[in-house]
Amino acid sequence: MKKIFYSLCLIFFLNVNLLANDIQVSNIKLTGQNSLEDYTLVQFDLQWENSWRTSSGPANGDVAWIFVKYRVGTSDFVLTDASSSGTTITVISTANLRVGMPVYVTSGTGLFADNTVISSITNPTEFVVSIAPTTPLSGATVTAYRFWQHAKLNNTGNSTGSGTDAMVQVGLVDESIAFNASTNPAVGAFFYRSADGSGTFSITGAQLRWNYGENDVSDADVVYVKVFAIEMVYVPQGSFYVGDGTTNTIEGHFRDGASNTPFQITSEAAITLGGTSLGNLSNSNGSGMNESYPDDFNDAITQTLPAGYPKGFDGFCCMKYELAQHQWVEFLNTLTRSQQNTRTETDLSPGITSVTNRWVMVNASGTAHHQGIRCNATIPAYEPITIYNDLNGNNVGNEDGDAMNTAMININPMDKFAFADWCGLRIMTELEYEKSCRGVVYPVPDEYAFGSTAIIPPVDRLYMNTKNEIASNDDANVNYDNVTAINGPIRVGAFAKSNTTRQQSGASYYGIMDLSGNMHEMTINVGTPEGRAYTGNHGDGELSVNGNANVINWPGMINGEVTERKGVGVRGGSYVNDNNVTRVSDRRHAATYVYATVNRGWYVGVRAVRSLASTPGE
Repeated sequence: MKKIFYSLCLIFFLNVNLLANDIQVSNIKLTGQNSLEDYTLVQFDLQWENSWRTSSGPANGDVAWIFVKYRVGTSDFVLTDASSSGTTITVISTANLRVGMPVYVTSGTGLFADNTVISSITNPTEFVVSIAPTTPLSGATVTAYRFWQHAKLNNTGNSTGSGTDAMVQVGLVDESIAFNASTNPAVGAFFYRSADGSGTFSITGAQLRWNYGENDVSDADVVYVKVFAIEMVYVPQGSFYVGDGTTNTIEGHFRDGASNTPFQITSEAAITLGGTSLGNLSNSNGSGMNESYPDDFNDAITQTLPAGYPKGFDGFCCMKYELAQHQWVEFLNTLTRSQQNTRTETDLSPGITSVTNRWVMVNASGTAHHQGIRCNATIPAYEPITIYNDLNGNNVGNEDGDAMNTAMININPMDKFAFADWCGLRIMTELEYEKSCRGVVYPVPDEYAFGSTAIIPPVDRLYMNTKNEIASNDDANVNYDNVTAINGPIRVGAFAKSNTTRQQSGASYYGIMDLSGNMHEMTINVGTPEGRAYTGNHGDGELSVNGNANVINWPGMINGEVTERKGVGVRGGSYVNDNNVTRVSDRRHAATYVYATVNRGWYVGVRAVRSLASTPGE
C-alpha cells in the first residue's frame, strides 16, 4: 500500500496513503521547487468510486478533502554529553534539531518528563525544553525524535491536473479572515467535479503548493511526506426542519414552541431555546430525555442559542462515512509516543518495551466487538509505535479481513476532537446532524436518515470484516437492535450497492451513509452552556504535545486542551439501540455524552465536517 519515491528537489521521500472507504491517493512526487520563495508542489493522483455532481435534485455532489503531513530527517538525532540548567539544555551541536521534537534521556544522568519537547533553539549549542528535567542532565545522551507536522498550503498555485473535469478550493485555518501564509494558511483543499456527472472520479497530476519555508523546512532537508484524503459530501446552504412532529415516544424532540410541528431553521441568527411561544426552538419540554442528562431549557426555562453556533443553514461538507478503523490507524501512526499513549487505551507510556494487551484500543490481549487495532508485543522504548489492523490475530497487519473498513469503535469524545483537529475539520452540531439526514424535505414522523420508517436490521454478515462485507439479508438497511450474530459495528456504507435506492442503502437525503445506526454520531449539543459556546472553528492540523485538540471555543477545553466530556451528546443510534433511538429526531442522549461512566465507549463513532472554504484556488 505504501511506496517510496526519490526526488532530486529538496531530497524528499514520499509515502502513498489512503484514508477513506475507497478513496485512493497515489503517485506522489514533488515538483516545481522555488528555492527563492521556499515552496514546492506536492503532486499526486486521486480517485474514488461513485462520485456525483448535480445542478438539480437533493445534492450538489461529493468532494475529497486533501491534506498533507511531513516529517524532517531520515533518522532520529542522538545528542551526547548533554547537560542542563533549568530548561536550557547544552549539547555539542543543535544542528538539525526542530522546535517540537520530543526528547528523552537514553543513557547517562538525567530524566525528562514524558511529554517534554524542544520549545526553542537559542544557539548552535543550546536549546530550551518545555519542561525542566525532573532530574538534571549531566553527561547524558539525549535522543530527539522526528515527528509528523501539518503542511502549510498556499491559497493559489494549486491544480486539479487532468482527467475528470474538476475544481480545487482550499480551506483556511480561519475562514472568517484573509489568507496569510504564516498565520492563516490553507490546511487542506477540496477537490470536486466542476460539472454535472457521475461515476468514478479520477485525476492525475493534481498539485498543491506547499510553502515549506513557512514550516521552517530548508531547501536541503530530507523530508518524508504523506498525503491524506477523506471522502465527504456537500450539504448546501438553505432552510430545513428539525423535529418531525411525531406523537410516538417523544424523547426531547425539537418542535416549534408548544406546537407539535417541526421547527424551521431559516438562517444562522440567534434562536431562543425553550418556552412555548411559536418561533422558539422547543424540546418537547424535555420529555423522554435521559433523566440524568436533560437539556438546561424546557417549557418554563429559556436559553439563547448564539448566532455563532453553527445551525446548519450555511453550507458545509460532511464525511460520507463514519470513520473506519484503518483511518484511525493512519492517524495514530503520525503521532509521537506520548500522543499515541493519550489516544489509546493500553498503557503505551514512553519507557515501556513489552506489551501484553496488544489490542490497544480495548486494552486487551484479544479483540472485542470487531475492534482489530493492535501493536507488536515488543516495542521501542521511546519511538512512536507502529500500529496496524489485525483482527484475525495472525500477526500479519492490514489484510483484507482485518476489519480495516469496519466503523471505528471504543473511542471517547477527546479522541474524536483530536482526530478532527488533526484533519483540519470539526465536529458537527446536532442541528447540522438533522439537516445532513433529511435535507430540505418536510419531516416524516418517526423517520430514519433515509427518509422513511421502513427499518430492517441485518440478520448476519457475509464476507465478514473484509472490504466487501455486506448483510446476509438483502433488505437490511440499518445496523441496530443488538443483533446477536453481529454484536458490533459493520463495514461503513455496507448497505449501499450499485442498484440500491436511498431507502435500501440507508443513505441520507444527500447520500451520507449510516447516519442512522451502526455507530452513534457525536454532536455538539444545544442543551448545555459548553455546547452553545461552540462557534465551529476548524482544526489547524496540529495537536498539543499530549495529543489533545487545542482549538479555541471547542467544548471540554481545560488549560488550552480538550480533556473533558463537555458540550457533546449522541444522535442517530448505534448497533445496540432500539428503533426509537435510531430516529433522526430522537434526542434521548443529546444533552451530554451518555457513556460518561466509561473511559471509551463501544457505541459512538467519528464523523467530522467542515464549513465551506471561502478562498478558491487556481
